[in-house]
Amino acid sequence: MAPNHSLVSDWKAWQRAMVECALDCVVIIDAEGRVVDFNLAAEKTFGYKKEDIIGKRIGELIVPMNLREAHQAGLTRLRETGIKKILGRRLELPAIRSDGSQFDVELIVSMIERTEGPLYIGYIRDISERKSIENSLRKSEARFRNIADNAPVMIWLTGREHSRHWFNRVWLEFVGKPLDKQVEDAWLDGVHPDDLPNLLQTLDSSFEQGIGYSVEYRLRHHDGSYRWILDHGKPGFEVDGDASSYSGSCIDITKRREAEEQLRVSKFSIDRAGEAVFWIAPNATFVYVNDEACRSLGYTRDELLEMSVFDVIPSTLESDWADYWQRLKQEGGFRLEAIHKKKSGALFPVEVALNHIEFQGRELSCAFSRDITERRKHEQQLTQAMHEAYEANRAKSEFLALVSHEMRTPLNSILGMVELVSDSTLTDDQRELLTTCRQSGWLLKELIDDMLDYSQIQARKFVLQSSNFSLAHTLDRLHDRFEYSAKEKGLELRWEIDPKIPTLLLGDQRRLQQVIDNLLSNAIKFTQSGYVALEVSVRSVTERQICMSFTVDDTGIGVPEQDRTRIFNRFEQGDSSSTREFAGIGLGLSICSQVIQLMHGEIVVSDGPDGGARFNFTAFFGKAEERTQAMSDNKCDEDFKCLQGLHVLLVEDDPPSRVVATRMLEKVGLIVDQAHDGLQAVEKISDSAQKYDAVLLDMMLPRMDGVEVTARIRELWGDEMPIIALTAQVMDGAPERLLQAGLSACLAKPIESYSLLQTLASFLGDAEPRKREDNEISSTSKEILDEHALRTRCNQDQELVFELVELFAGTCRESIVHLDSACDTSNSDLLARAAHRLKGSLMNMCAPDAIASIQALELASKRADWEQIKNNVLRIKQDLQLLQVALRQLIED
Repeated sequence: MAPNHSLVSDWKAWQRAMVECALDCVVIIDAEGRVVDFNLAAEKTFGYKKEDIIGKRIGELIVPMNLREAHQAGLTRLRETGIKKILGRRLELPAIRSDGSQFDVELIVSMIERTEGPLYIGYIRDISERKSIENSLRKSEARFRNIADNAPVMIWLTGREHSRHWFNRVWLEFVGKPLDKQVEDAWLDGVHPDDLPNLLQTLDSSFEQGIGYSVEYRLRHHDGSYRWILDHGKPGFEVDGDASSYSGSCIDITKRREAEEQLRVSKFSIDRAGEAVFWIAPNATFVYVNDEACRSLGYTRDELLEMSVFDVIPSTLESDWADYWQRLKQEGGFRLEAIHKKKSGALFPVEVALNHIEFQGRELSCAFSRDITERRKHEQQLTQAMHEAYEANRAKSEFLALVSHEMRTPLNSILGMVELVSDSTLTDDQRELLTTCRQSGWLLKELIDDMLDYSQIQARKFVLQSSNFSLAHTLDRLHDRFEYSAKEKGLELRWEIDPKIPTLLLGDQRRLQQVIDNLLSNAIKFTQSGYVALEVSVRSVTERQICMSFTVDDTGIGVPEQDRTRIFNRFEQGDSSSTREFAGIGLGLSICSQVIQLMHGEIVVSDGPDGGARFNFTAFFGKAEERTQAMSDNKCDEDFKCLQGLHVLLVEDDPPSRVVATRMLEKVGLIVDQAHDGLQAVEKISDSAQKYDAVLLDMMLPRMDGVEVTARIRELWGDEMPIIALTAQVMDGAPERLLQAGLSACLAKPIESYSLLQTLASFLGDAEPRKREDNEISSTSKEILDEHALRTRCNQDQELVFELVELFAGTCRESIVHLDSACDTSNSDLLARAAHRLKGSLMNMCAPDAIASIQALELASKRADWEQIKNNVLRIKQDLQLLQVALRQLIED
């Protein structure tokens, strides 16, 4: 049948209309890539007119330059091989417009077979806008995840009910599990079983009602413990149109819960405390009063909370209150005596301890008030008696001071010799005899100390010497001392120390140790079976002060109630029979009471929890400066290895004392030179070829006394050289006068080995041995690598040694880069940081030679001698190369 030309014509017209009206670009090319057709959408998209590009190669028009070669190769391959992999596939490619701008397109190619050759029809869609939206969505999602992962709270998302499908990094780090182990209901496995029912009920209720919730429950931490968290959830986070989805966040409130519990306990304790307690606002009104405050003043609690300080202490003027509060804020706390007025109008004297505190962003003053009516009565009676006894006591005190001074020098030699002999090889019988000798010597020393303290008290010259000290270290030494005494009597020594005690305190460490020592000695002395316990805790902390509480319990004979005041009197013990049975002259507790009063605390005695006696005292200390704490972290270890090779001059005229001190010093590797009198000491120090690291100086010397020797040393070497006094003069402010005369520190005879070495370490912990010249590094140090020390440090754990060596390699490379950079730029701060870090790593690696080199570098850096610094850095590199060889050999072995 003949074709219907009218229908064919109509069909072609219809096809043309469809091509021209298509929203997408339609581009038809032949097998050579020449344009055969180009619709209106293509003209608008690419910027070409159809009549301008018909017959031109499409690759030269809309294909980017970097893809044209591939485009032409594909056409050739299609034409020659007939492989049609590209046909019918949806592709995303870049394209260019007539103006050269590039944009993203989506392309589908189909083929029409013809006798004269195939045609390829490309359907092209501009997807640049869609790509932009997708890119924005990706950025938005990445931004959300970044914000969520770096938020300081745990964040989660849910679908329906409580099946959570996403958690942020903080949550996953908290529980220590990956995301796939927490999604759906798996996270509920970490909830404490006791809290799970309430949590599920809260979640079900809130999801049913479509409302937010807030709930507290315990969640298992990655360390295995349960932590309290506060979980907030809110509906409306839509996922796939689901408006019932929830988002939420959690915060760790364990510390807050603990603080609330402590606060409840504290309030209960304060409400029932024996002292009147007032919390005072800056405007002088009462915020809180305890039961004793109400009882002592005769008011109800509601009445007092409507009153102010001016109603209770009539002598306080409203015009002076602002200055008074400012003083309290600056000092942190102080004590005073005042007159309180009762509701009845009666007046009575009180002692008030005030502390400035900040609680939940609010300033308050916490005042502890005690009725001292009876004490005032006793004080008035005692004043007259003390005045009458003063003159007689003065002569007695002078005699005691003289006798005590003369006893210290031989006692120093006796105890020092005993300590040195104890370190040698002895039989059990010999060691037992020496132990008895040492105990007797220390009892004699304590007796002398008590006599001196008593003389100072009588002369009104008993004062505290404040310095920064480590309370933990002091308690460790006390434990070591009394552990043997308790074990010898078959007693259990209990030690309970609050972990919150500060690293350093500001106060009189020696006097505090004296008080604790006396109480523990008495407890062991008067206890035949059971235990002796020491408990130390932090009572309160203000901006400038820390109040510590010390309690000594025992299961001994106890203290009868009628004797609990008398035992703090001088020359008193519990009763006459005890005085005969137990050693002592009854000065210890009296002196303890004086010390504690100077520390603004108080001491009380009561029945122990298991019988026996309980002694409790409080003491106030200052807060140590951060700079001083950082210095303390840089001191020697217990073996005093940092003193090895340092050169000291010992000036002592008493031969036994000279021998004892020399042995103590040489035991830790110090080089000791001796002088027998002051003039000989000055001659040695004047020798320009010899400069000592420190001088240990007796103060009572023939031919030239210690003060004059000190003055001559200061003329020669200035304040650089530490001069430490070894003196039996500890009365009448002698240590203070010596420090004012230029001495660096004072040690009272008899000298303890540990105290002597610790004092030297405090001055010389970072010193470079004088036996080295400043411009060269000694090659005589112990060795490149102390393998035994390294294995010991790692507890013989081979894998830990490998890990430590690997970590050191990275630190070593980084430190060398920083040292070189510091030398190139003369950057002192960068040099100090790099040297400090490398020094710590070398100490961990137990590398003596390299440690010595880094110490020499630190010494040169203090002088800012950059030429010497560069030489030191070169030597350090050499040491590190040798060390790395030694470490490789260690690993291979």
